[in-house]
Amino acid sequence: MKIAPIYREALRHPEVECRIVHTGQHYDREMSQAFFDDLGLPAPHRFLNAGSGSHAAQTARIMVAFEPVCLEEKPDAVVVVGDVNSTLACSVVAKKLGIRVDHVEAGLRSFDLAMPEEINRMVTDAISDDFFVTEESGVANLLREGKSPAMIHLVGHVMIDNLGRLGGWAVRQPRSQAAERTSAERSDAWRTNGGGSSKSGVFRMGWRGPCIGLPRRFRKKSAMALPPVS
Repeated sequence: MKIAPIYREALRHPEVECRIVHTGQHYDREMSQAFFDDLGLPAPHRFLNAGSGSHAAQTARIMVAFEPVCLEEKPDAVVVVGDVNSTLACSVVAKKLGIRVDHVEAGLRSFDLAMPEEINRMVTDAISDDFFVTEESGVANLLREGKSPAMIHLVGHVMIDNLGRLGGWAVRQPRSQAAERTSAERSDAWRTNGGGSSKSGVFRMGWRGPCIGLPRRFRKKSAMALPPVS
């Protein structure tokens, strides 16, 4: 999802040749192809087919598969997004090959090393050349870690760009219907059905199960214009 606005912007610049590498870390249709369809992305130029596994196994498979892509394509830069295993794996491979690394959504910190994504963020930011940051706290974190202000770019959040493109609406419906309907059709259906709720996904391990923080997070969500539903 986070690649979509970057790729669309790259198409506006003839001097930029942007190629999408899909690591295969997420491969279920609703976690992969659905986003390509909804966001108007072309098929990936490269698919690494990493699949599932432990953090070490998955990261290793991505690294092994991504290295020959870099050697063949010889890119000027590798742009990585977010904080998943793919982010870590591709940034390490690129840096060891002497390729510049640009990190989108850089500088975010939970300060919780029990969170795998936090380790991915810290390692990626330790070796990146430019940092594209979503919020002021990210800028502050990077400056505190000794990064040069010239390398830090406060650009906002690419997911907000996606919301703007899709109209900011979401619809809960059966997967078979969701696969066949465009984003515009989903928005129309949401309005026709009266709207009135929003849907939140809880995917961080620390938020699942018995957790004091979970009700507080949902109360915070309820302060939005639409009350959330589970």
